[in-house]
Amino acid sequence: MDDGHGAHVCLEFPESRGVFSSVQFSFITPSFNQGRFIHDCIESVKTQERVDCEHIVVDACSTDETLSILKTYTHLQWVSEPDKAQTDAINRGFLRANGDW
Repeated sequence: MDDGHGAHVCLEFPESRGVFSSVQFSFITPSFNQGRFIHDCIESVKTQERVDCEHIVVDACSTDETLSILKTYTHLQWVSEPDKAQTDAINRGFLRANGDW
């Protein structure tokens, strides 16, 4: 990886059985009527390899197909409740998160 100044940076993480088991990542996705996009977002997070992660979707009572899509993903943690905009949804997700990052 180039650090932007021409130097190369190598990031190494301790591995155990091919998974970064010492660190869990939490992905927080705020959502409101994102039915057209939420499937691709969830699938993108699912493609993360060799990483222990959780995915939390905080939805603001969507009225489109978002909730029916969320229900099809059993690995997700999700909630649909009123919030005070995107920042509030992200903060609510952080409160639910168990990850280190």
